[in-house]
Amino acid sequence: MIQPINPETTSSSEENRTEKHSLPHTGYLAQIIHLNQAALPLEQLVFHYEPGMGFNDSGKWWGDKARRSTPHEGLDILYLKNRSGTIIRLKEGAPIPALADGTLMHTADDFHGQTLFVGHLDLRQGKNILFSIYAHTMTDLRRGTPVKMGEKIAAISTISGTNTPPGHLHLSMAWLPADSPRHLFNWGALCGPMRRSLIDPMPFLD
Repeated sequence: MIQPINPETTSSSEENRTEKHSLPHTGYLAQIIHLNQAALPLEQLVFHYEPGMGFNDSGKWWGDKARRSTPHEGLDILYLKNRSGTIIRLKEGAPIPALADGTLMHTADDFHGQTLFVGHLDLRQGKNILFSIYAHTMTDLRRGTPVKMGEKIAAISTISGTNTPPGHLHLSMAWLPADSPRHLFNWGALCGPMRRSLIDPMPFLD
């Protein structure tokens, strides 16, 4: 069950995650594994975290692992690990589920595919509603489509180029006014005037 959380208390840092390089096995992450089970080995898996994948992390987790131009705006999900420690990667084209019931409010092009903005209209803080934001994906859904928790809404897109990460899901969360104009639903705005609306996705994954 997802409950509204005060954004002032949802913070994250590289320091409190580098000692344990596995993400908590939460409900949403289990849904990702379930949707991809046909392509995964039949064994217990947990998601594997690399420094640089988390919210507000300052470095990259791929390539030369250089410093990011701005702190990371969300959580990158890509690797899984079995009991023996073997790392498995979600493939490009892997299905991505909705984190909670909601409505696809907007889509926008991003650096490596499409970004989906799903509004959870029953989760409110004052005039703001909670949005889950899925980047570097591809989808056929149209604006206004209702979505259910756990159902496929997109797939991981193909990423190519030099010094770029492999295809992965970038998940962001934000409290945004329900009447926000459509032109603000893009990464230019999220990395600029709307940056303070972003919050750590981790507390919402149970």
